[in-house]
Amino acid sequence: MSKKLIKILAIVLVICISVGIYHYKIRIVTNTEVYLTQKYVKYNYGKDAEVFFNDYAYTENYKDIAFHYCDAEKIISLYNTWTVFMLDVYYDKTEFDNVLDKLTFKINRNEPDSTTGGFLVYSVKDEDDVYKNNSAFVLIDSERNTVRYVLVCDRNDASPYKLYRYVDWIFNDIKWNHDDSAVSHDDWIFDYS
Repeated sequence: MSKKLIKILAIVLVICISVGIYHYKIRIVTNTEVYLTQKYVKYNYGKDAEVFFNDYAYTENYKDIAFHYCDAEKIISLYNTWTVFMLDVYYDKTEFDNVLDKLTFKINRNEPDSTTGGFLVYSVKDEDDVYKNNSAFVLIDSERNTVRYVLVCDRNDASPYKLYRYVDWIFNDIKWNHDDSAVSHDDWIFDYS
């Protein structure tokens, strides 16, 4: 093989590797209606998210709700990618206290796994297959009467201390409007370029 051909092959290889490392196919959905109508069930790992939300998310008497989905899939991947479902639920104080009482039977509220961005972070420890293959978390913000339910899919080793590595917006401020009118979350923009 000539040196020129080897150089060309090396350049092509470097380009292919960098495309694989930096080129994401990202789907981001921040539409609450997708959650309320359960359209998310058709998404990548949507069935797992449905089980998680049915098991843990209390959405009967909420004041506001926001749904977020991010699927970052690489065309060529040298390491794992991630898919995340996140549901923020804002309650009035009485309902928030009721939800915390219900969650006490499902998570160990005496021992949060970490505290980040105003949230107490609790790992879901459940024997169901959904929780063996994915990492689920319940984040509680008592100042804002909000519970954030997070499912990191196909990552059963996600650490509560390193959630920001999967999606940095998991710890963004909650944008609730406390005058009892709902805030649109559908215009949130996330740039992962």
